Amino acid sequence: MSVVIVILAVNFTGIVVNWDGSAAILNMGLAIAAVIIGLGLILYVRVTSHHHSEAGDRSESQHSLEDHS
Repeated sequence: MSVVIVILAVNFTGIVVNWDGSAAILNMGLAIAAVIIGLGLILYVRVTSHHHSEAGDRSESQHSLEDHS
């Protein structure tokens, strides 16, 4: 899934770089904002889910240590 996200981001960057500067600047600005928000959301979800899984792993190991005592 990460590879697909990177390919889409690079493809969109290519479209923005090759933009002809037409009068549709609002559309291009909204598209850029949407991509930035989407990539930020993906990053946020991955980081927070990674932190939650680490916290769960630590609490499980603490419970197993307490059970062995």
